[in-house]
Amino acid sequence: MDPTLPSFGDEVRAKLPDDLRLVRRRRVALVLAALFVVAACGGARPPAARVAAPPPPAAAPLRIGTSGDYPPFSVSREDGDVGGFDVDVLRAYARDRGRETALVRFAWPELERRLLRGDFDVAAGGITVRGDRLARAPMTATVARTDAVLVLRGNACSAFAAKGAHGSTIAVNGGGHLEKVARRTLPGAEIRALASNGDLPRAFRARDVDGIVTDTAELHELRRAGDVSGGCVAAVLSRDRKAYWVDPRDAELARDLDAWLAEREADGLLPAVRARYGLEPAAGGADALLSPAPARVADLVGRRLLLMPLVAEAKRARGAQVEDLGREAVVERRAADAACAAGLAPEPYRELARAQIAASKAVQRAVLASATGTGGPALDLDRDLRPAIDRADDELRAELVRAAPLDAAPAQLAARLRADADVPGLDDETLAHLAAALADVRQGCVASR
Repeated sequence: MDPTLPSFGDEVRAKLPDDLRLVRRRRVALVLAALFVVAACGGARPPAARVAAPPPPAAAPLRIGTSGDYPPFSVSREDGDVGGFDVDVLRAYARDRGRETALVRFAWPELERRLLRGDFDVAAGGITVRGDRLARAPMTATVARTDAVLVLRGNACSAFAAKGAHGSTIAVNGGGHLEKVARRTLPGAEIRALASNGDLPRAFRARDVDGIVTDTAELHELRRAGDVSGGCVAAVLSRDRKAYWVDPRDAELARDLDAWLAEREADGLLPAVRARYGLEPAAGGADALLSPAPARVADLVGRRLLLMPLVAEAKRARGAQVEDLGREAVVERRAADAACAAGLAPEPYRELARAQIAASKAVQRAVLASATGTGGPALDLDRDLRPAIDRADDELRAELVRAAPLDAAPAQLAARLRADADVPGLDDETLAHLAAALADVRQGCVASR
């Protein structure tokens, strides 16, 4: 085709009148506009019906690890369920948080391994606060107090005062805290570790043993059931406090549970449940009757001290010295800065840090001077112990922000610390210094200019 000649289309377009061309352009414009609207509306399909958003997923059940054999904290019932003080408390917590509960049974020798493995979220059922447990995972505020006691038959209590338990056969629940207490405090006795707490009264009634080691809360239940008739308390072996042991991977659960326990302590729920089970108040005690806030503060300071024998053993293994003046200066400065940031007067808090360091070194030196050591587990200073100390310091500072100045005399605080920290090396002067420093903590930080 000759490119200089017009095409067929050109010829047709050239012959169209102007007004016809205008009409065609308008029609094209209308079609294009309609196509644009259809595309914007998602095509010619009718609008879809609105679909309701799915409901949020239900909270996972709170998995409570418990033994079922330690009255009144954890008790197996005839219907197969488990009840008791600790189970009641944690079920109330779960209800308040909109969660179901799932009970996971454990045997005492496997408690720590299963908690660290994640088999349950929180262990409950008369769990005693101890330094090695604090180093492994968080423990909540104290919910009850008991004494570990040696119960003997008949007039053996009077003979115990003269010769001790030497030559006696003493039964105790195997794998738990009380076995450790029995072996530490009754060196002359044959300690027979039984499979469960339920075996203790049977052994006592059958006269298979000369006595048992239990605690005052369980003893109350055994006497009520007539299981230790004729038994007498020969000695108090330790003063213990009970708490809940939380999976170390769930720090938020530990914080929330502690906050809930503080609320329920204040509104009367916990005191009422304790009274129902005949338990001693968490803040009480014949040696120093403290209100909840000072008792919690003393509890936290005592927990820090419970870690110090383990710190001593870790330093022994590492060949490190007890005293580290450079680190101590850093700890004091950080404590004062953190206190000021939280609204506490920094200098009294710095003095508290100094008093805690002095008490910690006294305990460590006493442990290192002992040839036998603590006999506890080997824990790493950096991986296990210092994080646990930091956790105790953080909890103490937060409690003092709420409670300072404390409504307690230094002598009351010292008595409570003596009961809560049964560790070597704490003489009266060291305790008095620590209690006075606690009593002096107050609100108020003036920012420097």
